[in-house]
Amino acid sequence: FTKSLPALLVADGAAQLPTVMGDGDELGSSVLAASAFAKAFAYHLAAESGFAGGLFLPMLSMSSCLGRVFVNITGINESVALSCASVALAASLIPAPFMLSLMANSLLLLGPQGLVPIFATVVTAHLMLVGVGVPQALLARGAARKAKAAAAAAADPQGAAV
Repeated sequence: FTKSLPALLVADGAAQLPTVMGDGDELGSSVLAASAFAKAFAYHLAAESGFAGGLFLPMLSMSSCLGRVFVNITGINESVALSCASVALAASLIPAPFMLSLMANSLLLLGPQGLVPIFATVVTAHLMLVGVGVPQALLARGAARKAKAAAAAAADPQGAAV
């Protein structure tokens, strides 16, 4: 556990994807689940500290780790499950369902018959979060909170300096 977890956290996750998808059963479900949550925490720390970087590859890595956990536990078709899981998290935040479906299909070379479950997963994830407006509402609430704090600081300049 202590040898595998740091190796799965370093960088954006692109180098770890072949290991997670190919040898994830050897790593174990607990290591994969812990690395997914630790990668989310590490990304949050880096993003809030001002480091530059994208969200897509860490998100792809996290969802692939959790998809591999699902495959390890249930034993379902590995190719379809991993391709669906690899884009489910990204589809819930990125409004590009067709691109994500085609990317997941070409990731494991499933062919046209593999596109149906992938597209269903992507559309469901997209509609569950982006379609109902949860990220937009959270962004609007954060912007309103920052504007309120800035207005309060501008109204009381002496209190802001203390």
